Amino acid sequence: MQSRDGMTSNPIRPLRRLSSAPVALLLLLAACGAEDGTLRVIRDGKWKDFDHQRRSELSADEETRLVLCGSDTGRNVAEDVGRSACIHVVMDKALLGTGPRTLELAGTSYVKKTETLRSYTFKPRVENSPEMKAAWVQTSCFEPPDPVSLDVMQVVNGRLVLEENSATHLRGRMRLKMEGVTYGPCYGGGAEAELDFDASL
Repeated sequence: MQSRDGMTSNPIRPLRRLSSAPVALLLLLAACGAEDGTLRVIRDGKWKDFDHQRRSELSADEETRLVLCGSDTGRNVAEDVGRSACIHVVMDKALLGTGPRTLELAGTSYVKKTETLRSYTFKPRVENSPEMKAAWVQTSCFEPPDPVSLDVMQVVNGRLVLEENSATHLRGRMRLKMEGVTYGPCYGGGAEAELDFDASL
């Protein structure tokens, strides 16, 4: 839903319990080991890499949503250690269509948790592609968490290159820079990413 001032506001539907269960998130992560590209978050004033156990996930109903995740450790997830970081990208399904696309991301995302769900509001800048509805960064961990960031603002800039784009498959590269505070427990400061992905329904 878009307001007169150009801001997009929507509730966030659960994505296979990804956003509410850090344990389930890490158990779903794919093969261990660092991969091409990088995902990093500022933690305690220093950059921390999340280049292990990479995973990408795609969902599509009224919106097309792409989630790109990584872990800061290559250790067995059964040990219940480590942190994870995920980039959430929301696109307008109708405008996205099919075929190769290069989409610009530029705006401010506001992510809020209420008693029953999470919701986002996105204020795009003029250079933002209309297909891009929002993007934000979330962090989770096994260790005792920090107080949960329930209401955060993130300034996001980047580019999404879709080499393959169909109703059931996205493949390409995501470049992102985020200034602000990550959403979720074990939060961090800014984030940067340049990731290849291949995601299917």
